[in-house]
Amino acid sequence: MKYEYEEGDIFINLFHSFSSPFSLSLSPLDYSRAIKRLPTIKADHGIHLSALVDMEETDTAPARKAGDEWQLRGPLTYIPKPEECIIFLLYPQQVVKMVSPIIITPGHAVRLRARQAFTDAKGIYRCTGEEWLVRDIGAYLPDVYEEVVEEVDAYTLTPNNALHIRANCNFTDQFGRGRRIGEEWLVKYDDTESYIPDVTEEVVNEVQLTVLSHHQYCVVVNPLGDDGRPRLGCRELRKGPKTFFLHPGEKFERGIQDAIILESDEALLVTAQEEFDDVTEDGSKVHRTPGDRWMIHGPTDYIPRTEIGNIQRRKATPLNENEGIYVRNVQSGQ
Repeated sequence: MKYEYEEGDIFINLFHSFSSPFSLSLSPLDYSRAIKRLPTIKADHGIHLSALVDMEETDTAPARKAGDEWQLRGPLTYIPKPEECIIFLLYPQQVVKMVSPIIITPGHAVRLRARQAFTDAKGIYRCTGEEWLVRDIGAYLPDVYEEVVEEVDAYTLTPNNALHIRANCNFTDQFGRGRRIGEEWLVKYDDTESYIPDVTEEVVNEVQLTVLSHHQYCVVVNPLGDDGRPRLGCRELRKGPKTFFLHPGEKFERGIQDAIILESDEALLVTAQEEFDDVTEDGSKVHRTPGDRWMIHGPTDYIPRTEIGNIQRRKATPLNENEGIYVRNVQSGQ
């Protein structure tokens, strides 16, 4: 039987078609690398193929265009177009690479990027350049149009830490909450014990738990409101014992401070800078206006309200029976 070919064509012969020795044509064929093992693909592995020429549809394969890429999953022994392999065959496809699976363990994920528009294994259409995470535990075999960007580790959360997250676009987070671009929030231990940020999320930093003891306090600027948004320009007093996380947008005015401890011979001269209703030492109610001044007498511990401005510590002046001091009323001058 005679077979015709053109110069530059590539041919293959398979053992089941040529189990007996055969002679080469007198034409100058390059057979120096002709004898090869057929690729064997293990389970959960793959072989990445690319079409060198247009290929017609067959019973076992769809039509391909030159440059098309596809992947065959193992376990299998790869035989190029076996239904066309009789004696000589124009080799229409080449092996790009053997593909090994990525093992995804609990607390890990794989970040992928689409090399071109395609529909992934879950039936989701992916645009060119789109990125997403695969969190399914087990062996994952990337598609020919999927590029592995990186393997992602989960953040471990405890009652003492949280993650400050920022949204890079509008989306629905892992807990079913709608997020808008630029929105910031905390992910805490109450939400999950481990957290893998999505590609649409940016981890700003890790926030540690703030602990206030019995005699400590702090003033938080821009505290979070009931709607979950910072109340810009507001101040909130927080007294110990208390634990909390500073939410995005919140900050300390002067850090954590200790309560003012007054002895029996000490007092504080305080000045109101905002209007508010106060309770005196004897339990009576009094309305304070900006500029009002009054004394807080010891022994006691005192935590100033956010409406309090200037604070001066005063100490009792001891006098014996032969001593005295002059006192002037700052309002009347007497």
